Amino acid sequence: MRSPTFVFCISLSLFMTHSLVSQALAQVQLRSQQALRITYASSSWNQDSSQIDSAYLFIREASTNRLARILLQETEPDSAIFSGHFSLDLGSGQDLALEVYVPPLNLRMGEAQLEQFSQMIQQNQVQRRPVVIRQEPSGLYLVDVYDSQEQAERAIRALRQQAQMEQQARLAQKALEEEAQIREATRQRAEEERRQRELQRLANEATLRQLERLRLEQLEEQRAEERAQKSRALSQEGRRQRQAQAAQLSEAALKHYRAGEFVEAEELFAQILDLDPDDTSQVFRYGVSLYRNGKLDEALVQLRRAQVEGNRARERDYYLGLIHYRLQEYDQALESFTQVRQQKDKVLYPSSAFYVGLIHFGYQNFESAQKAFEQVIESSEDPRLDEQAEDYIQRIARALRFKKRQEKPWSISGTGGLMYDSNVLLAPDRAFAQGAVQDESFRWVGEGSLEYRAIYQEHHEWTARLAGFGLYSWKDQVSNADPYLVNVSLPYLYKGTWGKRGWQLGLTPGFEALFMDPLQTGTPDNILNSPYLGITNTLTMSPEWFAAYNLELRQDLSRLQDSIGDNDASALMIRLSTHQTHLLDPHGRRLVTGRLGAVLNQAEGKNKVYQRYELGATYLRPAPWGSLWSFGVSAYQLHFPKAEDRREDTNVGVNSSFSKPLREWLTWSVNASFMNNKSTSENNNYDKFTVMTALSFDQIF
Repeated sequence: MRSPTFVFCISLSLFMTHSLVSQALAQVQLRSQQALRITYASSSWNQDSSQIDSAYLFIREASTNRLARILLQETEPDSAIFSGHFSLDLGSGQDLALEVYVPPLNLRMGEAQLEQFSQMIQQNQVQRRPVVIRQEPSGLYLVDVYDSQEQAERAIRALRQQAQMEQQARLAQKALEEEAQIREATRQRAEEERRQRELQRLANEATLRQLERLRLEQLEEQRAEERAQKSRALSQEGRRQRQAQAAQLSEAALKHYRAGEFVEAEELFAQILDLDPDDTSQVFRYGVSLYRNGKLDEALVQLRRAQVEGNRARERDYYLGLIHYRLQEYDQALESFTQVRQQKDKVLYPSSAFYVGLIHFGYQNFESAQKAFEQVIESSEDPRLDEQAEDYIQRIARALRFKKRQEKPWSISGTGGLMYDSNVLLAPDRAFAQGAVQDESFRWVGEGSLEYRAIYQEHHEWTARLAGFGLYSWKDQVSNADPYLVNVSLPYLYKGTWGKRGWQLGLTPGFEALFMDPLQTGTPDNILNSPYLGITNTLTMSPEWFAAYNLELRQDLSRLQDSIGDNDASALMIRLSTHQTHLLDPHGRRLVTGRLGAVLNQAEGKNKVYQRYELGATYLRPAPWGSLWSFGVSAYQLHFPKAEDRREDTNVGVNSSFSKPLREWLTWSVNASFMNNKSTSENNNYDKFTVMTALSFDQIF
């Protein structure tokens, strides 16, 4: 079982050195138009332990004096850690000097106070906060805000140490991966042993803390008994005076407690318990104050002593769960949160279920974690909590897919459907719809693939793939336009980083054979063979932007009888393209993809030499009933520069599709498209409309 892991940021480089901290703690050089995530810890912003709170801070670009207000949200209920994503665009492409300002408590509660604070910033009446800036492999900048120079310097030292540890871990991981390629079973055993050692370490630490708390509880019980004895030794009048004094302090303590001023509340509650040890009604609030002041072990002792019932008992169990969670005592935290969840408290149930999901996720109990996060979505009225639960559900789905594919190396997929084609085209020379106009027909569509994943690891994938595709027209007179393709390939994928960005490199060597029946003899012949190499580079430009750059080299060897002389279709084809994908929401449910490409077909026969330039865009979004809908536009220009007629085509098309999962492995889809082709050759002017319905399946074994 894997030990819990709850922090997922990986710092690649540190931009703020020790000297920078000393000289200009809040002024750091960045480039404009950068995606950033800013994080600040504030107990006073944490107003509600069962909800996700939010607050504002201000960022100023020193060289232009332009000011921006940034909304931060709590990372999870009661974490007191606030984070927000934003795009820094205060300048015009020049270096930016970043300053961060945090409004004090009396200037946070409304627009008027925030406006007053922004004016104070512009008048240089506010001291800026120290910041440390680092960068993830994806390119996202992380801005950590601190309250003092000492905190920032300690953070830098910790990050440097972390970077050294990460470097050592990468070297160790590299050694493990090399060993894994030879002895996979040994690597798995070593990983399992490492996980067990980590679990044992956490258990040992939890045991030591529990022993320390037992001593604290013993001491606290002794002190309570001593206070009670002293109280009983007083005269009746003396006890009444102390009780009256405790009652006065209680009003002040409750005022501080409700205002979130827990330092003052803690001091007063301690005095109350000393003055009137028989009154245990304030023990719970005393324990909560200790927790909010970061005194976790002391808080745990007091909360366990609190004699409460009903709603207050559920609230106590919730705080006990929070304390155990902060102390990384996950089994005890799970027990407390589970008790709260079972009581179906309307306020505490969603956040308790969220923490149950976090703990199961850390232990890699993905099914239990998914169930807990689904309960969060069903019960929560907080859209921010729902959004984070949905994010974890997506992470679980990815983790389960990865684990499942590691265990089952074979996969088979296929599509079968019926298509109506208003204008069947003859295009045997891979020019993509450049052939002569034929006729309309219904056509059967079928394709499938069989794959074996010989290597499926975190950074490396290597697969052997056999695929086929075919069209069968109902009308015999257009059967010469029915293609049948057979493809064999060995795709390899490397996943890592390139500089400061996430990166994937794909190499796909393969061979493709095309079969058609140009003479309509009833038996398709092998008319084209094509060895090829595909190269794909995919970069994570930002959390919302992914860029792919593709190169394909293909050698077409034509076997047609009339493929001779000026009509010889054998060719070296070079295809260059790029796909730019932009996510329109954090979960990738809505996206836009743009593509741009060029095809250079250097054929042996001059009539088959062509150049093709293409572009297009597709919009994808969720549709009702758990389905997906897409709409795309495309265009290309085709030019035959050496042909006798110097033919040129301009083609414009639109398409739309709707897909609905019927099972985890089965999907139904409907697709419609229309294209218009204008050509300098009269025989190649046409309109074409298609509509297709199909079922697709995908299974691994």
